[in-house]
Amino acid sequence: NEETLYEIKRDALATLPMQPLFYRDPVALAINPDEIRRLTLTTASGEQTVERASATNSFQASSAVKVDDAAIARTLAALKQVNAIDYVAEEPESLDMWGLATPRATLTIGLSGQGALGKSVILGEDAGPGSVFAMVRGQGLVFTVSKELRDQLLTPLYVKNLENEPLAEPSPSPTPPSDVDAGY
Repeated sequence: NEETLYEIKRDALATLPMQPLFYRDPVALAINPDEIRRLTLTTASGEQTVERASATNSFQASSAVKVDDAAIARTLAALKQVNAIDYVAEEPESLDMWGLATPRATLTIGLSGQGALGKSVILGEDAGPGSVFAMVRGQGLVFTVSKELRDQLLTPLYVKNLENEPLAEPSPSPTPPSDVDAGY
């Protein structure tokens, strides 16, 4: 809202990036955690779904598994604002080169409210040492997010069931010396 005019050299314009993706807002997805009614995490190890109970406003699993409240809180905090490190492509013909055609993981968010549509964050291949390719299904933009954010989004929602884990072989206990070995 300035009324001042500025004069710049033409050469300065040549230094500005000409890609429209460069000027996009880095916020790829922003969700109010209070509007989230359901979370479904799909990875190679299976699917985990939690749903907000209307009476307690806490998340519960539909099956007889225990939910990890701390993990759900981390996921909700990460969903407040998913920031893109870089935008890679807009409306690509194929998602194969980024590993998004068959994603490594998907986090589907069910939202409340009349006419609210769900969102799905899909995560693909590594984009570099500290980032991975990602996309919000239906937006047509491929971007990168930090591996730290990816790990927050992919935190398992269920408490690990230790009863089904194989038990480690007990280590042999040291044999106490016999009376003969001790010189008695």
